[in-house]
Amino acid sequence: MKRYLPHPLSFLTALLAMLALPPYDFWPLVYLALVPWLILLQRSRSWKEALKHSLWASSLFTLMAFHWLAGSIHDFSNLPLPLAAVVLAIGSPVSQPHWLVFGLIYFGLYRTLKDGKAPWHWPIFLGLLFAGLDGLLPKVFRDTLGHAFHTQTTLMQLAEVTGIWGLTWLAAMGNLAALRVASEARARGGCRKIASARPTS
Repeated sequence: MKRYLPHPLSFLTALLAMLALPPYDFWPLVYLALVPWLILLQRSRSWKEALKHSLWASSLFTLMAFHWLAGSIHDFSNLPLPLAAVVLAIGSPVSQPHWLVFGLIYFGLYRTLKDGKAPWHWPIFLGLLFAGLDGLLPKVFRDTLGHAFHTQTTLMQLAEVTGIWGLTWLAAMGNLAALRVASEARARGGCRKIASARPTS
């Protein structure tokens, strides 16, 4: 039963993404929100495991960031509020389809890497993939991580050229770049420990 439950890192991704968006507006967190989920994808041992982590991360994000939708469903459908919450929970796994598709693609690409070392251009192009899937795949609500920047007037000027998906690309690229930098720093630290080790007599 435990293998079907969400990993704590899925909760962390959902929490960080929720706090980055209105009404909380801790927007710098949007550059780190996806990192826990990406780590889970890197650790996944199968497509099913990668899909499970993506389903939980996206579902928890929807339930935590858009919990107020249960009240809207209640108001417009006259369903009892507990039943409206159940409807929201049932729909949450498919409310962010780009998370599911991107998660499987990322898992597949990561498995092709030698020693897990991502090339420098990964954050740029995979960020474009995440934003592109977000913009192209059908969604009930047109929410996106790019909305985290709505208070940043300078960054919002980018949206005048690229649309909101340009800001989503910026957020996704930031997460991928942060993970790459952290992975390289950890790898260098491991190399230094090995180099400084002395054989015991």
